[in-house]
Amino acid sequence: MVVVVDTCSLHRLVEYYLPLDKKGVLVPLFKSLFEGRQILMTEFVYEECQRMAKGVIIKKLPFMSSAGFKKNLIKAEAILPNQKLLRIVLDHFTIKAKYNSLKPEQQETQKSAYLQSGDFSLMYCAYQKKKRLNTGLFPEDLKILTDESGTENGNSCFKKIPTCCAFLGVDTLNIKDYLEIITDGKIELIIAQE
Repeated sequence: MVVVVDTCSLHRLVEYYLPLDKKGVLVPLFKSLFEGRQILMTEFVYEECQRMAKGVIIKKLPFMSSAGFKKNLIKAEAILPNQKLLRIVLDHFTIKAKYNSLKPEQQETQKSAYLQSGDFSLMYCAYQKKKRLNTGLFPEDLKILTDESGTENGNSCFKKIPTCCAFLGVDTLNIKDYLEIITDGKIELIIAQE
């Protein structure tokens, strides 16, 4: 299984799981999974990781600062939506009431910001996987690793990652379940208090 990770999942990992990992198992495990291309990341998500909470994710996962790590990111220029995907974004990923209440120039600003976001980059990966487009970037067993809930909140005009993935028919996984899988069910032992 290969996952494309979002910022929320990595934030949860560094804030909730790493402090409990007294033996230091998780950082090397994640480093090897990224190096082995079992976890993929887009440049847009990486940029969000740099900005979130003063870069706490990159500080606590220092391997993410290396040139080799950055070389393996899914490049922004590879994430170019075609007309069909743009139509899906506007027809199925927007929260219609919010989006339609905006003036046309505000809609365009919101759409442009979304197309440059970590969330959209994950939807692009999911779309590519669903369509089995021959880009060579995404394996068939690809899942989206996200700790977002499907519940809408805030002022965004766009639906949450799990809702969009469900529409596309692409599985999502949260960090807790992913940790269970990659540790063969031993995550509770790894983070057990001494």
